[in-house]
Amino acid sequence: MKRYLVYILTTFFPLILFSQEYLTGVGDNSVIKRYRQSHEDELEPALKSQFIKYIPLELPFYDDFSKRGVYPDSTKWIDNYAFVNPDYAIFPINTGVATLDILDEFGDIYGSASVFPFDADRLTSFPLRLDSVYDESIQAMRRLTPADSIYFSFYYQPQGRGIPPLSYDSLILEFGRYTEDTVFSHIESFWLYVNEIKKPDGEFYGPGDTLFPGDIIELDCDIPFYTVQDILIYTDSVSVPCDSVYTLATEWKEVWSAGGDSIESFVEKYNTYFKRVMLPITDTGWLKGDFQFRFRNYGTISNINSWKSNTDQWNIDMVYLNAGRSYNDYYQKKLCFNEKPKSLILDYSSMPYYQYQDDPVSFVSTIDVYANNLDSLPHLSTFEFSVKDKEGEIVENYTTSYEGYLDPLFNMSSNSYQPFVKLPLSCCLFDFSAYDTTFFDVTYIIHDQNNQFGDTVTAKQNFYNYLSYDDGTAEAGYGLSPAGAMLAYQFNLQKPDTLRGLRMYFNKVVHNYNEKLFHITVWNDNNGEPGLIIYQKKNVLPDFTDGFNHFSDKYFTDKELVLGQGTFYIGWVQTTNDNLNIGFDRNTNSRDKIFYNVDGKWTNSNFEGSLMMRPLLGAEIVPMDEQNTYKNSTGKLLVYPNPPEPNGKIKIIIPEVPSSDPDMWKYLEVRIYNIYGQLIFSTPYSDSGIPVSGLKQGIYVVDVYDSAYTRHYTSKLFITK
Repeated sequence: MKRYLVYILTTFFPLILFSQEYLTGVGDNSVIKRYRQSHEDELEPALKSQFIKYIPLELPFYDDFSKRGVYPDSTKWIDNYAFVNPDYAIFPINTGVATLDILDEFGDIYGSASVFPFDADRLTSFPLRLDSVYDESIQAMRRLTPADSIYFSFYYQPQGRGIPPLSYDSLILEFGRYTEDTVFSHIESFWLYVNEIKKPDGEFYGPGDTLFPGDIIELDCDIPFYTVQDILIYTDSVSVPCDSVYTLATEWKEVWSAGGDSIESFVEKYNTYFKRVMLPITDTGWLKGDFQFRFRNYGTISNINSWKSNTDQWNIDMVYLNAGRSYNDYYQKKLCFNEKPKSLILDYSSMPYYQYQDDPVSFVSTIDVYANNLDSLPHLSTFEFSVKDKEGEIVENYTTSYEGYLDPLFNMSSNSYQPFVKLPLSCCLFDFSAYDTTFFDVTYIIHDQNNQFGDTVTAKQNFYNYLSYDDGTAEAGYGLSPAGAMLAYQFNLQKPDTLRGLRMYFNKVVHNYNEKLFHITVWNDNNGEPGLIIYQKKNVLPDFTDGFNHFSDKYFTDKELVLGQGTFYIGWVQTTNDNLNIGFDRNTNSRDKIFYNVDGKWTNSNFEGSLMMRPLLGAEIVPMDEQNTYKNSTGKLLVYPNPPEPNGKIKIIIPEVPSSDPDMWKYLEVRIYNIYGQLIFSTPYSDSGIPVSGLKQGIYVVDVYDSAYTRHYTSKLFITK
């Protein structure tokens, strides 16, 4: 979360006394991290000192943040600190907002984060030509004056589905222009693999070598040294600051600000979900060829380690600057959706098809579809809905349309805001018995009666081997306290099934302070609340990953747990007072399925949303790290399970290289080192697993040496007792 003690005592005081459940921010932004991984080539900086001078843009300036991607449009904005997304805002003007919080462009909490308000995100425009504008009547540029009625406008919302900024947090708008000075702008960083780093003796780091916090890495950069922050082994990589970037200094002046607020208070105060700000530009000092504007926010963070996570969200939409406007100039001929499509299955975002097929009618629901008319007049509008199978073919009878008048958004209040369509799903009783697992592409379209303007959004409907209420994105984090607290999540089976494990997503907090042991637990049902414990896997650690599959799977390898038809519960028992911070999706609401127990009795959750925790069902699952043992295409050594059972083995999966061929295994040797680089033991490679029960609790390095190709494959191993 991001609050200091004053906030915890004032805002959560009733919860601390009575409920012991907490809703916090996420610790990092896995969406940004996954985007950076998939666009690494585009984001790699040039490694040299450089001076940046931006070419000014001409009017008009407009951005509604509907463009796909996590970063602001690089043709309009000069920084990447804001997060462009469709998830955090409640009833935005259109799908997509720019969210300012306390995470940097890499998705991590700012190193300057403090319990006192600190300068966090910013969203800075390119320079703009406010000295002149192109005049169609004379087909040439002409000088701008205050008589040209220049207005700057935008919409904003505090909190949304995130964590509310406090009253002493703030959102600020500044106008700026260049001075004659040249100033330092920022440091460009790049990723450096440990095996590319030279040791003091001139040799490169290799298997068995370890870098410790405080060690120095020499760099061929403007910044010649980097101090290591974490333990690093042979296969790790680290982002190191390298080169300085300079630009012309900008003189900034604050022209507008808003204090922190909760979304409930904000809506009650202004009777709208997004408030419009309209600012005239009349000061001739701004009518230059290098005018800029930027949004900034001040935020705070908790002083309790396991609560140090993201918070203070501000959502910004529809930024518009132009001449020839008036104060009431906020209409557009535009129809647009403003919310992500919901699941077509009642309650669930995904489920196994065999649990669905016997009684599909019980999973039929009605979905509210919200759309906005940004014009000043009602429009006769047509809504269209269709579903395609995974082959791209339209599924028969899975289409529908609706025609009706859509009233102007800006004539409505928060109380009168209604869905345009309540989509009946009697058309969508899925039948695909040829598949056990599949997905469907769902398309929503809205357009005016002449089909001149409109909007389209798409989504996937999944049928996989798990039950899930959440939509896969975390807008917040959920936690309990104290030690011994129990969390239970209710699910229902239409027919008997086998529970193979849990799929879970944990948010990171600063320095992974929520990496604490817990006991995975399964309960039966006792009249609508958890009953007896029917399974428990002790001493499990949260997993954190930035990969595309950002959930981690916890398999029940020690027992086959067969469940009967009806209700069961999955969750945990805590071993510490710390917040485990499991992902909490605010776009779906399964509050009535969440139970916690801190005083001997079960209580339903106080928070609307869904935990990012899913039961894995069905036939025996080959763990993800073991699928296609000879086709490990990650390029890294995989160790499973990690951490292993106290008396168990680890399986080691070789990357997809010649040495992954069973005929080459005779050339492989497994070596395990402690964090001091000392060899603990070595043994020939075996696909049946390596016993590790003799290892003490701690962090180890697993190294597989391929003598045929003189290659090393290395991974970390965590031992818990």
